[in-house]
Amino acid sequence: MAVGFENTAGRHNRITTATTTTPLTGTGVLDGVFIPAALTGAVTIYDNLTASAPVVVVLPIGYPAGPSPIGLLMQTGITVVTAAADEVVVIYRD
Repeated sequence: MAVGFENTAGRHNRITTATTTTPLTGTGVLDGVFIPAALTGAVTIYDNLTASAPVVVVLPIGYPAGPSPIGLLMQTGITVVTAAADEVVVIYRD
């Protein structure tokens, strides 16, 4: 998936609803996110298996469409909370 940054042997998780999603359990790398259209609700990403601290990224309402490279080592897992039915593609490696 070419979204503006490299993700070799990685995975992705497409989210399209207002929900809490845990695409990765355990240590891994959050390579980035791809947003096809400007966000209508905030997106919060946690280094945890639940929607609790630590918060590592918050994408606010109105965040523009496009790739957003992140490149963070996640110690516990990746949990993503989408506040609206926006499409968000989370790109990561385990």
